[in-house]
Amino acid sequence: MSTWLRTDTGYRTGLIWADPEHVAPAVRAAGSGPDIELSPHRRHPWARRALTATPILTAVQDRIGPAVAVVEPTLLLRKRPGAFVVPPHQDGISAGFELDADRAVAVWFALTDATAASGCLLVVPGSHHDGYRPHVRAPHDPGRGAPLTLAVPPPDDAFTPVPVPAGQALLMDLRLIHRSDANTTDRPRIGLNAIFAAAGAVHLHHGEPPALQPLTGDWPTT
Repeated sequence: MSTWLRTDTGYRTGLIWADPEHVAPAVRAAGSGPDIELSPHRRHPWARRALTATPILTAVQDRIGPAVAVVEPTLLLRKRPGAFVVPPHQDGISAGFELDADRAVAVWFALTDATAASGCLLVVPGSHHDGYRPHVRAPHDPGRGAPLTLAVPPPDDAFTPVPVPAGQALLMDLRLIHRSDANTTDRPRIGLNAIFAAAGAVHLHHGEPPALQPLTGDWPTT
């Protein structure tokens, strides 16, 4: 199993989930809607194809093994021009559970070009080495909820922008600290967030565990 995420920056770029001729139809199908849409892969064929694109699954399996599931919900984010800011956080931790970073990985799919101007992800390279950190609830925002954010965020100069061209994807260790700033262009920045997991990845603290939708390999039927 590869350790490429743990031994360097904690992220990997350059993975292609769609060629240019298929990206434009995906953007049209994503269309308009709320800033955050839950589980688009249950309604949109393009999203299901993205999750199962061979370069993506190969890289994910290289990290967590052959039996892969997607964690519900996946998220379609439409970052319109304006003040849609995502605070610093780590993807593998929630109020009720955390995910084993050796058995799960985050993938961010770009439907449109994610640039510094349009609010691409900003990461703190190597921050995954320090494990999960305490989180608190960010102030509530209508339509976006109250996301978890780091109780003590890193300084601004610790973050590095990671542009991702349309049709490509960014893989991240779940412990990697990241955020995104406002979109200052005149067009929406559209992306799909997903977490892929192997069996045993969920460490439940309280409440109900997240649903897992198997994609590859052998999974228990009960």
